[in-house]
Amino acid sequence: VKLDRLPAENTLEALELLQQAWIEHDIAVHLAAGYKRMARLLYSLYLFIGLVIVTVTTVTGYLLQTPDNAEIAAHLQDAVFGLSLFSSFVLTIGAYFNPTKRGRQLRASASTLQSIIWRFRARVGEFLPPPNFPKQPDYNLCAAIASWRRELVAGTDLMSTALEKKYPPHIFTHLQHDGEIKELEDFRKEQMQAHELDVLNSRLLLLQKSQNLRRGSKKNGDSHGFFGRRVQVAPAEVNPKPQTPNPKPQ
Repeated sequence: VKLDRLPAENTLEALELLQQAWIEHDIAVHLAAGYKRMARLLYSLYLFIGLVIVTVTTVTGYLLQTPDNAEIAAHLQDAVFGLSLFSSFVLTIGAYFNPTKRGRQLRASASTLQSIIWRFRARVGEFLPPPNFPKQPDYNLCAAIASWRRELVAGTDLMSTALEKKYPPHIFTHLQHDGEIKELEDFRKEQMQAHELDVLNSRLLLLQKSQNLRRGSKKNGDSHGFFGRRVQVAPAEVNPKPQTPNPKPQ
């Protein structure tokens, strides 16, 4: 009876779908990181502009108290007006790109796609292969990726071309195109050490069981063998004590 539902190998179509899924996952993570940086930059810039406006307004009010600095105060008032316009421009950019919402949605979508990939790899849920149609999980994976792409475009208000653009190779962290697994030799050594530890643990358990059986046999008496079987013990020869004659009374 075959208890393992994982296939011995994936089909070519499944491998191509997995490659495309990991590519879109890495692109979503890359875009989410970019929108996160944009949101932080715009928020920091908006706070900085507000701080500068408050500072310049305070200095302008102080300079207006003296008539000699009236010209400088007028220029500072113009600067406050320009900073206010620039602050409104920053808010407009934030409202147009909406980096906070898009970044959160992209991170959530990347996690959803990663969950789809691992469910397919483990063949659980909707990817459980039926006995009469082993390629059904491949079709389900294709449909799941297409549905994920539609939800991503609708939820983040992104164009589908954002996922189809060419990106630098360093953003693909799952070796979709080329590269080598880092620390592969260390991983293999750890696996070998774990296997050796499992073998040693199994041997120690066997030794402990045998010692417990021996101790139990000793507690039950010498008439029991190693596995609790009764052993016929030959009776020991008893040497009778020699009888000494009673001394005659004198």
